[in-house]
Amino acid sequence: MNYAKRIDASPTLYSCGSGYNFYFADECRSCKVFHKSKSVVQHAKTKDLFYITPFPEDVDNDTKLDFWVELIRKPANLKHYIWPVDIIATTDASGNTRYALVFPFRELPTFENISSLLAKGVQAGWEAPWVQKLVANLLDAWCDFDDLKYVYHEFSVDNMFYQKENFNVMFDFSFSIHKTENLFDARSVSKNRIAPDFADSYYYTDERQSLMDLASDYYSIAVILFRLMIGRLPYQGKVMEHEPNDSELEHENWLEIYHKNTYFIFDIDDATNQIGGETGFAKDELYVDRWNGLPTHIKNMFHNVFQTANVMRMTDDLIFYSPHEWKEALSATPKAVELNYRYADAEVQVKEAELISEFASEPQNSGFCDVILTKTSEFGKTAAIKIILEITGLGLASATELYENTPVPIVQGVSEDLAKQIQAELFLSNAETTIGSNTKHNEQLESYIWQRMQGHWQHNA
Repeated sequence: MNYAKRIDASPTLYSCGSGYNFYFADECRSCKVFHKSKSVVQHAKTKDLFYITPFPEDVDNDTKLDFWVELIRKPANLKHYIWPVDIIATTDASGNTRYALVFPFRELPTFENISSLLAKGVQAGWEAPWVQKLVANLLDAWCDFDDLKYVYHEFSVDNMFYQKENFNVMFDFSFSIHKTENLFDARSVSKNRIAPDFADSYYYTDERQSLMDLASDYYSIAVILFRLMIGRLPYQGKVMEHEPNDSELEHENWLEIYHKNTYFIFDIDDATNQIGGETGFAKDELYVDRWNGLPTHIKNMFHNVFQTANVMRMTDDLIFYSPHEWKEALSATPKAVELNYRYADAEVQVKEAELISEFASEPQNSGFCDVILTKTSEFGKTAAIKIILEITGLGLASATELYENTPVPIVQGVSEDLAKQIQAELFLSNAETTIGSNTKHNEQLESYIWQRMQGHWQHNA
């Protein structure tokens, strides 16, 4: 290659991390990475193609290059994170030096923006198999990142991605990334790069002045988990009423008020913003049911994080949980495993769903069953929902939600006789079910269902 001729023909970009690397810029070539347009450069010697991401305007251009070089040399798990391999100096339109990070092209499967999942709060809930799988993958990624003592800060629906086939996750690069050894070692982070939906409310106070720390990350993780497991934000109660969808400006104004009213919707001591109950909205019953269905220790963790005194840093006893602590707490509860499913058209399609318990001490062939609703029809819908109401004891909104979001388990861990009786009742209402095995018997649930359904079955006998 005639380097002199090539240098004359296109701008040359020199590596700030190594004197042996330089790249040729191609102003006519670009690419899309996670739906974002990127400029492409070519390595002068290997001819390999890379894409670059310039420093945002709000990132200090005088930041010591040693920080970025060190970060490049100690990457996070590339299974979950986009990570740079070099840093170069460029020149802006005014002739000023600006820096850009260099990223390699990777053979990645197709990832979708996670916003479509989080926006469908009605399909969330810890009992949904896709939520359990996504949460597990998110926690694995966060644990890897946390082990390296990295802080991310830019949690947003634009930076988090997932695969439809298996719910593997990928995070785009964050220019707010830094290393820390201290939970409360704070640094300034521009509001231009923070998504307020998941951000630490304390960050928006005048006292805080746009500072963030590792505790801010742990708070954001709790918000994302709560949004997935319950279906709404932790302060989105009666004080806030409905989240606007009309315009971006209205949404931003709503979020400003949201962060100034940090009253947890399930606070056990303060009912200011609670949902449900006699004075609540009918639609809130679904979220209350999901909350009541969570294990007590998980509810306690959410309460500890989201109570006002903790969020606004008004107590000496601050409580924030690491990804490892969340992972340990959630793995202590039974969950659906060995699922093979895909996510399409905003509906979970289960190819194979055998719901089993994680408790290895339980017998493997106990004869207990789960009844899984697999297919429904508008014809017979009212009768089927009535049966679900009688079986589960749920409210009308929650029972309707189950019916409309198949496949979904109706009951879990009951005897084969009861499972077949429930299956027959739903079949008469034009609803199809399958019976899956379960290693743990829910004796209390079994007795409860027999008692509730006794009159109904005798009436139809």
